[in-house]
Amino acid sequence: MKALSTHASGHAAYFIAEESARNDTPRPALYLDTTVVSYLTAARLSRHLSIARHQRITRVWWERYRHLHTLWISNVVFKEASAGDIVESKTRLNAVMDMEALDFDSQSKRLAEKLVGGGRLPEKAQTDAKHVAIAATNSIPLLHRLAKEAARAKSRARRQAPICAANKAAIDSRSASPSVKSRIARSSRM
Repeated sequence: MKALSTHASGHAAYFIAEESARNDTPRPALYLDTTVVSYLTAARLSRHLSIARHQRITRVWWERYRHLHTLWISNVVFKEASAGDIVESKTRLNAVMDMEALDFDSQSKRLAEKLVGGGRLPEKAQTDAKHVAIAATNSIPLLHRLAKEAARAKSRARRQAPICAANKAAIDSRSASPSVKSRIARSSRM
């Protein structure tokens, strides 16, 4: 089968048809949280510029890239998607209908409790902690708006670490000095 050539030399290029290997290769898995589904299925763009931007980005991603991944949700996503306005919840549920659901098992529950209790996520982010835990215990990357919040927390911890280290060094140096030791010894004698 000859193909048209755009080269000036006039030589026709030959086209050899091969079967696509796309169907044979496994697609990377992604866990979607409810925010992604909500941004995708919102009837109107939000009046808030940042939320409207997230909605547009989500819709573009959905059209261009979702078919390249195996998408997963959880029972938590299903429960959240079914809450609220009846018409909107039906739209959200239709969007996730064909996706496999992961369970919120005991291992995920323990991890979610550690995320909130350990200060990694704020107390009000219990549901977000569940999504993170489900994705982590199933070794599936999470597609979620929480990535921005986690980056902020990591940045905050990085900024506070030198301060904590400096305070510890100052305390250690004070406690090692002879004058502090003699003050402590005098106060304990009284």
